[in-house]
Amino acid sequence: GGLMLGVAPFVTVALRKHPLPYVPATSRQIEMVLKHCQATPNPLAAGSPRLVDLGSGDGRVVIAAAKKGIKSKGYEINSVLVFWSIYRAWREGVMSLATFYKRNLWKTPLKEFDYVVLFGAKDATSFMEDLEDKIISEPMKEGAKVIACRFPMATFEPIYEEVDPKGERGLESVWVYDIDAEKAKRLASTSSASSSSSSSSSS
Repeated sequence: GGLMLGVAPFVTVALRKHPLPYVPATSRQIEMVLKHCQATPNPLAAGSPRLVDLGSGDGRVVIAAAKKGIKSKGYEINSVLVFWSIYRAWREGVMSLATFYKRNLWKTPLKEFDYVVLFGAKDATSFMEDLEDKIISEPMKEGAKVIACRFPMATFEPIYEEVDPKGERGLESVWVYDIDAEKAKRLASTSSASSSSSSSSSS
């Protein structure tokens, strides 16, 4: 409430390449995300799960994940929201587990993360397609998952979905994707297309 009144006039969260509106996550959405994320007794230990929120807004998802015991990062292009998130993490006592950066998603590697969280928007298909290409083309951790909220990815097939009863793409919906499986499917598709092309050339 107060945050939105204070910063709404100059907040149009943008991942620069694809501007997206800033709509804070609800408590229900955060619960839906975190039930797919596993914590460990020592979240600072090497090999412990890591989470990133792409377009982290006011930091509430990252802070909630930190409270659960998951070391988490938020990438956000809006400086005001980054500073606000850092303040909130300090106030909540989770600065060792929740960190925030002003960073352009498209120039940032995702290979350290087990959970990649994002909140889509209506008519953001091109953003989702470009993000899929980025994830497929980059090295990623084995077993990593994408957790998409509000709107699904463009072509990835979810291994889990929970759709808002208010509609197919209601605000409180979540889709979980297995990155290893998607990479394998893309590789198989590319290999098949290459083989078909070779066969056509031969004939």
